[in-house]
Amino acid sequence: MGLLIEGVDAWNAWRQAHKKDAPMDLSEADLSGMALRGINFSGVDLYHANLIGTNLAKSNLTNSYLIGAVITGNLEDANLSGANLYGSTLAFANLTGAQMVGANLIDANLNGSNLTKVDLRRSDLSHALLWGVDLSESNLSEAILWHSRFFRAKMNRCNCQNADFSHAILSGASLRYANLRAANLTNTDLSKADLSHSDLEEVQMRKTNLSEALLLEAKLPAALDLVGDRRRSP
Repeated sequence: MGLLIEGVDAWNAWRQAHKKDAPMDLSEADLSGMALRGINFSGVDLYHANLIGTNLAKSNLTNSYLIGAVITGNLEDANLSGANLYGSTLAFANLTGAQMVGANLIDANLNGSNLTKVDLRRSDLSHALLWGVDLSESNLSEAILWHSRFFRAKMNRCNCQNADFSHAILSGASLRYANLRAANLTNTDLSKADLSHSDLEEVQMRKTNLSEALLLEAKLPAALDLVGDRRRSP
C-alpha cells in the first residue's frame, strides 16, 4: 500500500524492476476513490477489494484476481483480459473500450454499466446481471452467456457470432444490426426485443421466445417457423 500512496509511476517502476517476484496481494484492500489511471495490476490479488469510485482507466488488470471485488469507477480502455471477476460488482461502471477477452464474469453484477466497444470475446458471463447495460458495438463472439439477464440492454451493432445465450433473458433488448450468426438461442427470452436488421442466420432456436419481437429486415434462418410469433410495427 505504501507504494500506491507514492503514486502510479512509483508502483509501475517497482513492478517493472521485480517482474520475477510473486504476484502482489491486495486482497480486501480499500482503494476506493484513488487515482490509479494506467496502473499495472497484472496478476495482482484483489480479492474482495474496494474499488468504489476508483479511476482505473487504461490500467493493466490482465489475469488479475478480482473475485467479489466492487469496481464502480472508471475502467475506460482498461485491459482485463483473463481476469477472474467471479461474483464481482461493476454496476454503473464505465468500461468503454475495455479489453475483457476470456474474462471470468460468472455471477457478476454489471447492471447499468457502459460496455460500448468492449472486447468480450470468449468471456464467461453465465448468470451475470446486465440490466440496462450499453453493449453497443461490443464483441461478444464465442462468449458464454447462459442464464444471463440483459433486460432492456442496448446491444446495437454488437458482434454476438457463435455466442451461447441459452436460457438468457433479453426481453426488451435492442439488438438492431447485431450479428447473431450461429448463436445459440435455445430457451432464450427475446420477447419485445428489437432485432431489426440483425443477422440471425444459422442460429440455434429451440423454445426461443420471440413474442412481440421486432424482426424488420432481419436475416432469418431458413428453417425458422414464425407461426405463432408476431412482428411488432415500428
